[in-house]
Amino acid sequence: MTRHLFHTAAVATLAAASLSVPGPASARSADQPPLPHAGTPTSDPFSGFSTELDVSTEEGKAKTSFNISGYFQPDSRQPSEGSRRNDVTWNAGLSIPIGGKSDLLDKSTLGSLGDGTKLSAGVALLSFRSDPAAIGNPAFLALMEQARAQCVDDAKADATKIAECKALLPSESVVRQHAPWLELQMNRALYGDFWTLGAEGAVSVARYKFITLPNLDEEKDRELGYSAKILFNYYPRDAVSKFKIEAEYSDEAKASDATILCKPVVVTPAEDCKSGAPSGPTREDALVLRTGYARYFPFRTGKAGIGVELTASKDVLSKDWAVEAPVYLTIPGTKLISPGVKIGYGSKDGEEDFLLNLFIKTAFSF
Repeated sequence: MTRHLFHTAAVATLAAASLSVPGPASARSADQPPLPHAGTPTSDPFSGFSTELDVSTEEGKAKTSFNISGYFQPDSRQPSEGSRRNDVTWNAGLSIPIGGKSDLLDKSTLGSLGDGTKLSAGVALLSFRSDPAAIGNPAFLALMEQARAQCVDDAKADATKIAECKALLPSESVVRQHAPWLELQMNRALYGDFWTLGAEGAVSVARYKFITLPNLDEEKDRELGYSAKILFNYYPRDAVSKFKIEAEYSDEAKASDATILCKPVVVTPAEDCKSGAPSGPTREDALVLRTGYARYFPFRTGKAGIGVELTASKDVLSKDWAVEAPVYLTIPGTKLISPGVKIGYGSKDGEEDFLLNLFIKTAFSF
């Protein structure tokens, strides 16, 4: 049997606190791939902490999450021009559902451990060619001149500010502050392509309810789920796109489908019958392969843009498959606002679903 479901959900995401210490692999924003540092290598074992709250009208789901991350440069020596560097990044997170169903499956990506309480950790190798002198190349210096000129224009007739603008030394921050629309060109001038190879593990616990006969008693159960993932990301020289390949194995619990259960003798249907799962959850394993492409299209101001990501997933242990395509807009201001739409289509247990989720993300940092 084939069924088509049309879900529209409004998702509000709040990053309640985001602390980011500048480091070699600090991401410029959540919408663009992180770039390695062009200068002297510096380790930052603890480079960030963030907390996030996701609320969705779809089945009343809500969750809060906490994440920490760090960056290590194994070789502290000054790299030579064109040499390859292999740095290490790590992250750990805790996600806790605070409302809605504890369904362990993300239908749009076949991702396991989706909405249960989840503890995860990962490590990745970041490989790129370092060029400490890149900040002095002619292409970057030409962009730096444009940033100085824009700084002078913004200073109007203030002689002190004009003098400060003319004395600005070449740096990425100067271009981003005074001529953000040049950031894409700057990234291409400073950085080459690079890749990451990582592994992630997660464990999750979820609650389940089911009904037992003949008295229609409601029973509760908790089940653990596990997952392990290997992922490879390639970032081209354009600095705004990414190709990814992932393989994820999971062993999780699956809730029984709800049905109508009745006592052996029905006198009053409203009292002698009840809707619910007829049994407890069963175990199910999956081996999901994913591939995807992400692209960020910045506007001329450099402070806003449109992001698109296409991901295809296939469970090789079953006939399940899914395709997801979120599209979002970043709107700058005192807070980063990213409204968007996520479209998904796939097949799970022989039933095909079409998903459409509307969402909006807002975040602030200090």
